[in-house]
Amino acid sequence: MVDPWYTDPVVPVLARRRDALVASLTDESEGPVLVLTGPPAAWPADAPPRAAHVVTVGWLAAAPDLDRAVAEVVERLDDTGWLHVVEPTAGRPPLARSQRLTSRVAQLRTGWHLGRDIPAALRSAGLVVTDVERFAMPVSNTLLQPWVEARARRRCASSDPARQEVAS
Repeated sequence: MVDPWYTDPVVPVLARRRDALVASLTDESEGPVLVLTGPPAAWPADAPPRAAHVVTVGWLAAAPDLDRAVAEVVERLDDTGWLHVVEPTAGRPPLARSQRLTSRVAQLRTGWHLGRDIPAALRSAGLVVTDVERFAMPVSNTLLQPWVEARARRRCASSDPARQEVAS
């Protein structure tokens, strides 16, 4: 019998994506790179107070409160910093509904809350999402297949109409 929550095939995919992403960021050497891997969604003791790049790998999906977790990560970003995420995300509407209905079981079995629209959560936090790649994990359970790799940063002050009005 196959366990529908079997996630071992996810591990090497995440490791490859994380390693490639971190290697590309350290080549740029713009400043510290903070890597957060979950579950659990816990801050490492040696996390720098500010970072040029924050990379989350399954970390946001493991957080009980997604909006709060995104806000905490954004607080750690330098003003010109980038947030890079590799996270399970909501699938198309019928699948997303199934993910949300089974989210509690999924969280208990995998550590991840399913059915969360990660790019939308980043936008809700005031970030500009510049790159999104959706991909499927090589697992049999369709609820665990939708993942996203995305990149976001703070909105530039000059492109925010509300800030322009206040400044003038």
